[in-house]
Amino acid sequence: MSHAEEARKVIGDLSKQNIDDLVRPSSLTEQLEESVRGHIHQELTSWMFYRKLAADCSRANVALHGFAMLWERSARECLIDMHWLEKYLVTRGGRCKPTNIEAPTCEFSDNPVEPVAPCKEAFLTEKQLLEDLERLCSLAEKSGESALTEAIQTRFLRKEAKHVKNLGDLLKQVARVSKTPGLGLHLLDMQLRNHKGVMPWTVLNDPDRHNEAVELGIGLMNSGPRVCVSHEDEEVIADIHRTLTGKSHPGHDYSELHSSFDKFLEEQVQGGKKRSNLGVCFQAVSTWGEGDGHADVKTVGTALWRTLTQQDIYEWTIQPWISRKKPQDGRPLIRDFSGVVHSGEIMLQMTWLCVGGTQELTLNQRSWTPGSWLLDLPADYRWPTLIVLGGHRLH
Repeated sequence: MSHAEEARKVIGDLSKQNIDDLVRPSSLTEQLEESVRGHIHQELTSWMFYRKLAADCSRANVALHGFAMLWERSARECLIDMHWLEKYLVTRGGRCKPTNIEAPTCEFSDNPVEPVAPCKEAFLTEKQLLEDLERLCSLAEKSGESALTEAIQTRFLRKEAKHVKNLGDLLKQVARVSKTPGLGLHLLDMQLRNHKGVMPWTVLNDPDRHNEAVELGIGLMNSGPRVCVSHEDEEVIADIHRTLTGKSHPGHDYSELHSSFDKFLEEQVQGGKKRSNLGVCFQAVSTWGEGDGHADVKTVGTALWRTLTQQDIYEWTIQPWISRKKPQDGRPLIRDFSGVVHSGEIMLQMTWLCVGGTQELTLNQRSWTPGSWLLDLPADYRWPTLIVLGGHRLH
């Protein structure tokens, strides 16, 4: 037989062969393949269920947009997990065989708005996903399919276990606030909305971050109060810093910060933007003085005394001629007896105080978006907000 005939024979034999059979390991049994397809179907059913809840919560007669964002996140995660399992099955030589998806029967009631039953259904749905994954993992381990066992344990089981606990906490809180309909549900929805649909207590149910939370809590007790900054707040602060200094990280030159920021605000006004307005109440806030030291700014109580005695005017006009300001005196931030600063200057102070130290600051009014310089605050916005200045972040 010539080489050409031998090559044609090999090509012919290979063309007739099912390559999936070559790719498929012996450990991927028919029963295991069917179980993987069953979980794919369950993920799709859960996706449809969460999509239904998200659509219900987005209705004008329900208007629980924080819950809607939560269900949309859950639906998206189900779809991603389904797609991953489907790809894995095909990669291992299996076949995708879609089946009909059952229409969800649960509905978010709007008269009255009653979230307990839908949240309970969501909890049971997530628990069923976890139990099915545990069954699938046991079957894969029994079949010797170690790759699938490892994938389920690392990618799915740990995550789903936390999801079940998080939804259990949500169910309990929903039941608690629903005893007296009204404000409680609104506040819970607002929490979810402010966290983009992420339950704010998720980090507390994460064993991987337990030590981090404990160490941070011990640090807070030892060094005094620190507050919380969101990821969006950090982006705003970093954006301000880059604009004023042209640097990508905090520096140590504080000489021209205030004049630079004043100039920046003036350019914003000249560009047709509304002048920023920020209301701030101070509690033992530290500010930078000349040099690298920092000192406590006077509290609101002493601010009244300083205003009535014109102490601020004296320190800014006459005192520099008599004696040079000591570095530990810092630059006063409180400009009137109420402790309210009617400019974005405090944002600049926040930027540089992030370099180090421990401070506490309470903003009674705050509203901004990443990349936006205007702090347009509605008159009725009164929710207290805490911001971290010590370099630590709590979620």
